[in-house]
Amino acid sequence: MEKLHGLLNFKKNRYRKPVIVAIGTFDGVHRAHKRIIGKALKIAEKLEGTSVVLTFYPHPVRIVTKKKNPYLLTSLNHRLELIKEIGPDTAVVVDFNKRFANQQPEDFISKVLKDKLGASIVVVGENFHFGRGKSGNVDLLKGLCRKFNYKLIVVPSLKSKGKVISSSLIRELVKSGDFSRVRQLLGRPFSIWGTVTKGDSRGRKLGYPTANIDPHQEAMPSSGVYAVLAVVSNV
Repeated sequence: MEKLHGLLNFKKNRYRKPVIVAIGTFDGVHRAHKRIIGKALKIAEKLEGTSVVLTFYPHPVRIVTKKKNPYLLTSLNHRLELIKEIGPDTAVVVDFNKRFANQQPEDFISKVLKDKLGASIVVVGENFHFGRGKSGNVDLLKGLCRKFNYKLIVVPSLKSKGKVISSSLIRELVKSGDFSRVRQLLGRPFSIWGTVTKGDSRGRKLGYPTANIDPHQEAMPSSGVYAVLAVVSNV
């Protein structure tokens, strides 16, 4: 998967047509996210086009509300690696700043989806919102299909035990320590990316050396003792 940071790095004339774009922040890349991205991938394979994932960093809520919340389930690099496992051709990371947040919904469609990406098919979840004040939604995207010459695919929300699978729900479950349920909603075990840092070496002195991890994400379980599988890499 090609990883591009910034819309200017996507040169639409280089890619096979049609271009199918899946849009979302995709924090955690949970089962519902995989369904959206997977739909774009299947369409691209069928039409022999290019599947593109359009994602945002930092999280839009932090720019719009100026709050640290939501605590992220995955760092950007972790998110991109999980997206890569699904198999799209390209992921484009948009710098979500105040200027981007304040654009009108129609400008997002015309300037980003059409002018920059050359999207022929757009794939979103049914609760997708965009543009200034979240004024753009699925209905607006549908209404502008003919004007901007694209096809819209809306993926219904995915539910588990009567609740919509969402990043916010998974964050709550991580905080409460319900990792069986977290695994079910993610479609994979909960994972933490981090950097090993030097501590006080107390564990080594006691004969039980430990690794101090500086996590790259923020959604963390409460203090406790957990059984984990560790994967060490120098990359």
